[in-house]
Amino acid sequence: MEKFKGKKMFECGDAIKALLEKYGLTLTGKVATAQNIKPPWFTSVCGCGIRYRVTLANTEGEKFTYNFWDSVYAKEHGEILKGDAVLETLLSECRCPSDYGDFCMEMGYDDGQEGRKTFNNVQRLKQGIYSVILEQDLEKFQVEFDAIVNP
Repeated sequence: MEKFKGKKMFECGDAIKALLEKYGLTLTGKVATAQNIKPPWFTSVCGCGIRYRVTLANTEGEKFTYNFWDSVYAKEHGEILKGDAVLETLLSECRCPSDYGDFCMEMGYDDGQEGRKTFNNVQRLKQGIYSVILEQDLEKFQVEFDAIVNP
């Protein structure tokens, strides 16, 4: 863990770099200095990996920085986070329904505290992403991203 602290942590593949550039975006991240902060979904059964601070930014200066936790497996095996995986996770969150009832149904939550907490976290993440890239541009970006990762 010490060998990772404070270092820039990931690179994106060439095709993803080109896609980010096409849309005027950058994606950067590094290991967070405080590792004692746990994700909202953390339980004793469902642990978490290394916490990163990830920033999505555009050429106009808008940026969104958030916490991203890698897998327990990656932490245990010393794997370095891949930017493509971060981006894929971000895009999947943007596909989550904006209606709480639909979210619970689609994601398998009961209408309870855990579902509400997760829903609110996803909505904040989506708002942050939409502050950097317009929703209609994000939809086009997602289509192009999917074509790269799932040819």
